[in-house]
Amino acid sequence: MAQRKSGPSSSRAASRSAKGRTGRMVLTTEPPPVPGTERVRRLYLAGLGLTLAIAFASLWLQLPGLIGPQGILPLDGFLAVIDRALVGRGAIPGPDVPGLTAWLQRAWGHLVWMPTACWFLPVTWGPRLVAAVGVMASLFVAAGRYPAPALLVAWASYLSLSVVGQDFLQFQWDALAVETALASVLVAWWGARPRYAAWAPGWWVLRLLLFRLVFFGGLVKLTSHDPTWRDLTALTYHYATQPQPNPVSWYAHALPAWVQKLSAVGMFVVELGVVWGVLGPRRLRPWAALPVVGLMGLLALTGNYGFFQLLTVVLCVAVLDDRHLHRLNARLGPPPYRPPPPVPGRVAVGAAAAALVALAVAVSVPRYAQVPLPEAVEPVVDTVAPLRSVNTYGLFAVMTTTRPIPVLEARWGDGPWTELTWRWQTSDPMARPAQVAPLMPRLDWQLWFAGLSTCDRTPWTRGLMAGLLRGSEPIARLVGDLRLLTSAPPDAVRLVRYDYQFTAPGEGPAWWTRERVGLYCPEMMR
Repeated sequence: MAQRKSGPSSSRAASRSAKGRTGRMVLTTEPPPVPGTERVRRLYLAGLGLTLAIAFASLWLQLPGLIGPQGILPLDGFLAVIDRALVGRGAIPGPDVPGLTAWLQRAWGHLVWMPTACWFLPVTWGPRLVAAVGVMASLFVAAGRYPAPALLVAWASYLSLSVVGQDFLQFQWDALAVETALASVLVAWWGARPRYAAWAPGWWVLRLLLFRLVFFGGLVKLTSHDPTWRDLTALTYHYATQPQPNPVSWYAHALPAWVQKLSAVGMFVVELGVVWGVLGPRRLRPWAALPVVGLMGLLALTGNYGFFQLLTVVLCVAVLDDRHLHRLNARLGPPPYRPPPPVPGRVAVGAAAAALVALAVAVSVPRYAQVPLPEAVEPVVDTVAPLRSVNTYGLFAVMTTTRPIPVLEARWGDGPWTELTWRWQTSDPMARPAQVAPLMPRLDWQLWFAGLSTCDRTPWTRGLMAGLLRGSEPIARLVGDLRLLTSAPPDAVRLVRYDYQFTAPGEGPAWWTRERVGLYCPEMMR
């Protein structure tokens, strides 16, 4: 009678048996000769799902004040402007054209030019519904339940909010969240439980994304010709002039200049040199990712950058395999064995990975090499650009050396001007910088950018002031002085620019010194 086969070959088995000297079979916990990624996949998806859930939840809290009907940049007006522009271009039929065909053409045109589910939802609660769906989808990803379809839902949700978020969702980590969610579908499974192993090209797409994020972040600092990066003095300004300092920033700013220069050298070594190792052999990859994790940890320790560092650290997990985890903790036991996906699945993942890599090269190389896109590639890049799923990166290309911040002043009746402190942004010199990350206060971040520009070039400030004059509660929640601004809305508001600097050690109890620069936005009255 023929013997039944007991399992996969020893090169693929999750555990192996060996004969001891007594002749008995002894089960060992040695990992398989070919490194798998089953545990890494679960760890990666859990981290990604939790990070995306934090990002969506932070948005859910702020959307009414940012783009709600009583917000700073109301969504209904924004969508109406886009709709009129598309009708004027002839891209879609006008709303007065009857019939199902015309409606379908309008819907398709809206999604092609501005891909957001908010076209089909009420502006009063639609964006928050999208954010809530994103939270739920992210939790499914974290729990490992149908992660591939859940990632597609999370991707579509974040894309929808990025499109309509206007000035408040244009940060690089928003683009990174959209791109990471879509690329991670390549390593996720489609059912309640995994049946097959993740195909290798999917992991390489994520490793390339990590490389692009870190390497080009270092490259733009050199190609910008900023003198503070060239002479390694940038970090002597950074901790005080970054968009959202935290309590540790003051102490980091007080470090000696030689420490700051040495830190800048270390940063360049990681961003321009060490990071190449994440694309190298499996033994080298963890040692290259570890300094990246350390760099992200230092950024998180000394500033508020929302979920950016969390998302980058999660991407670092993609360089590992199960044998790396086994060496970190031998008690994990043998990893589960999954067979490779069938040929159609391998072809699909390989084709999608090749397309994403080709697009990444087509988008990145012309920008950083400062050359135009090839004519044959330009239409393809323009077609996928609205999806915001293949991006370029490069943080802190030019270091700001001052900290100008608009400060809000309000007046009731004929009384004096009263300064109102921001909820998270620098205003009161006596107030300690707040720790708010991993949440992302969108208004407070935009105030930093506004300080580097003028009132005329930041039209959202007019929406902020107008909302405060009419007593908008959602906007007042973002500002922070909810009771004062809603119980008796001010009769006039204005923005005044101050230049802030950290105090030096021993200068007293204040965290900041400031100097009034002048009027930022002129008085607006009810």
